[in-house]
Amino acid sequence: MITSLRWRLTWTFVALSALVCVALALLGMGFLYFELTASMDRQLRVLASEFGHAIDLKGAAPYFRDWKRVVQTNPPRSLGTIQLFSVQGVLLESYGPEGVPVLVTGSEARFGDTTMRVRSTPLVRDGQTLGYLQLQLSTHDRDEALREFAVIFAELAPLLLIGLGATSYFVSGKAVRPLEENIENMRAFLADAGHELNTPLAIIRARAEALERKLVRQNIDASDVKVISHSAERTSRLANDFMLLAEVEGAKAPRGSSQILLDSLVLQAVQDFTDRFDEKGVGLEIVRMESASIWACADDLYRAIANLLENALRYTDTGGTVTVEVYCGDGMLSIVIQDKGIGIPAESLPLIFDRFYRVDKSRSRLSGGCGLGLAIVRAIVDAHGGSITATSKLAQGTRFTITLPIRGMRKLPDNRAKG
Repeated sequence: MITSLRWRLTWTFVALSALVCVALALLGMGFLYFELTASMDRQLRVLASEFGHAIDLKGAAPYFRDWKRVVQTNPPRSLGTIQLFSVQGVLLESYGPEGVPVLVTGSEARFGDTTMRVRSTPLVRDGQTLGYLQLQLSTHDRDEALREFAVIFAELAPLLLIGLGATSYFVSGKAVRPLEENIENMRAFLADAGHELNTPLAIIRARAEALERKLVRQNIDASDVKVISHSAERTSRLANDFMLLAEVEGAKAPRGSSQILLDSLVLQAVQDFTDRFDEKGVGLEIVRMESASIWACADDLYRAIANLLENALRYTDTGGTVTVEVYCGDGMLSIVIQDKGIGIPAESLPLIFDRFYRVDKSRSRLSGGCGLGLAIVRAIVDAHGGSITATSKLAQGTRFTITLPIRGMRKLPDNRAKG
């Protein structure tokens, strides 16, 4: 759990850092674009003001007066495209690099493979527009600068994110260390408390049962003693669950592991529950059984399977059926327990493996549930490097699937007789 939290913190920080970097890059590109475009517009305004005095009229049409002398005295100005248009928008003269050959109304126009920044100025005399002076500059340098900025960012961003990720992983490790210590202390406390409670609870149960037998022999009502005995038994189960959960939750490997055949373990669990299912009138069937050798703790996996069978029995009404499947595939072994019970609401499915969560709280209390069964199942499965999922539909039933890594598969006949 702590390792998962540490990685979540790291990835969250890296993701946020990536968003910030992208946002800053976009802002930087936007600022660079604005500044370079503004610089081009200033150049165009300067050119327009400098070449305005070289324009004269020939009849009603504008033309450049003494153009050769004006241009050659300052050659760099010829880097821009200078055009004169009639009032009807007809191109009269053009100097410098080839540009857009029409009068442009916007600020930029595309010409071939080149984008031109354009400034069009009306030529007005005595309140009458006689033509237009149009100046154009290629945006190649601006666009190239933006491309270089993007390439540099793309090359540096992965290195930056790797550095931030490594730093975040180190810092998150320091941050979660106190939490890890607290959790370990809590687990130790729960295990110790469970051990300490077991002795007085065992004494209470023994004394209550002895007192109950004595009262029965004397024909005295023993109902209150039965309540005490039942409560002590339930508390003892709860203490044992706490101890088991403290031992297996967060474990990096199964405790007391050995090579086992899981099909034998499942068959044993089914056989142990058969009488209880028959007593309630619920069918318990094995519909598929394949065998595989698995490195696991037999006691813990038996507890996980038993908890799922207990859960299926509790929430399946008389006349219903519970099926069990064990099959192999893709290097994994799956255990499926499907009931035809009351089902689980969709909003509750993500929460059913949380400690003390109960879908039907009143029904769970009446049946003795304390909300730790499925939490224990998940902890055991996680310790074995597997996963557990649940799907359900109201009034149609619930399907639990445990998936575990396997070693050395061998198949046994399917559809074995009812356990």
